[in-house]
Amino acid sequence: MTSNSNRLSVGFILMLFSASSLGQSDNQPSPFKDGFYVAPMVSYTQPDGERLLEDGAGYDIGVGYRFNRVFAVEVDGTFSELDRENGDATDMAGITLRGVAYMTELLPNAFLSFGIGELSTDEQGTSGRTYEGMHIEAGGGYVLPLSFGRYDFGVRADARFRHNNGQEDGDDSNEFDKSGLSDSIFRLGLQLPIGRRPLPPEPEPQPLEVVEPVAACADGIDNDADGVPDYPGDKGCDSPDDNDETGPAQCADTIDNDTDGLIDYPEDTGCTSADDDEELNECRTPEPGENLSLNGCGPGDVIVLRGVTFEFDQSVLTANARTILDAVAAELSAYPDVTVALAGHTDAKGSEAYNQRLSESRAQAVRAYLADRGIEPGRMTAAGFGESQPVADNDTEEGRELNRRTELTVTGN
Repeated sequence: MTSNSNRLSVGFILMLFSASSLGQSDNQPSPFKDGFYVAPMVSYTQPDGERLLEDGAGYDIGVGYRFNRVFAVEVDGTFSELDRENGDATDMAGITLRGVAYMTELLPNAFLSFGIGELSTDEQGTSGRTYEGMHIEAGGGYVLPLSFGRYDFGVRADARFRHNNGQEDGDDSNEFDKSGLSDSIFRLGLQLPIGRRPLPPEPEPQPLEVVEPVAACADGIDNDADGVPDYPGDKGCDSPDDNDETGPAQCADTIDNDTDGLIDYPEDTGCTSADDDEELNECRTPEPGENLSLNGCGPGDVIVLRGVTFEFDQSVLTANARTILDAVAAELSAYPDVTVALAGHTDAKGSEAYNQRLSESRAQAVRAYLADRGIEPGRMTAAGFGESQPVADNDTEEGRELNRRTELTVTGN
């Protein structure tokens, strides 16, 4: 018996390890991922009638490893207490090595199992003597997958039939020894994988086309007073009826007489009028192809730096972002008294703490780049706000793209 059992043990283990070549279970729901798990279970044992034992409860503690989408191997320790007809109790304890085969094609959450192990009991119902030896078992079960946050686990139920041909006190003359032990075991418990589901990666950014800004007329004048500087592609840089593009010349003293944050224009009430409140505010988010303008900007004005993007999952500026920030640095140099705050924002993918750290590092990267282009660092602050200030719906790709942004806020001029 012992020799045959040893040969079965070796063959059984070799079969399980060779089965690991069937492929990984990456597309299976947890707790059906490859790797280690633990299985605490409560059990209910029904012994055969010849042993004069009553049904009894117990518990099992198992450790398993899933090789692939089909096979797993488990080792568990078991303990049960069965009542005898005379009122005393019989303890049963053992250890089992078990192979598990999941029915992936028919019922993915169901499995069959086959095991071998060692079992010992005390004071059997017929003779009152101890009993121990090798046993074999076969059965099946079902695992119901559940999750709690990023942790996936399963509620597990199974049933097994166990047979033991061991010897009672080493005496093989007893009639009871020739038939051995036969038990039916029903178990209910948990299957707990070791480790949590990883965070989803941040989506890859869409490639952006570098748009070269359109050259404005050298004099920077808005001849047609439409609020946009003239461009050579219009009727001409000197044409007063050029109305295809562009803002009036500012008053020569560059004073904001009515203190509304905008420099006065001659076409308004007058360059010296305290109630001049009709100036054109050029402080806005530029359209694609336009450079940022700080003309007319006052404290509290917010400009979105469109196109200032970063390498995936990093605070490294893309080539397009550096081109745009070169134009921002030129405008800040033209207005040396303006101070600004730089803010980084993300979408809601990933954890809140991760997004906060990423937005902070990206805002600091923009500040460092502008400082490298000659802007006094004391004129700029940088802060990250993570996913806390969305401007669009995070449930759509278009909304998430708008939420991933860098903003420039004028804090003083």
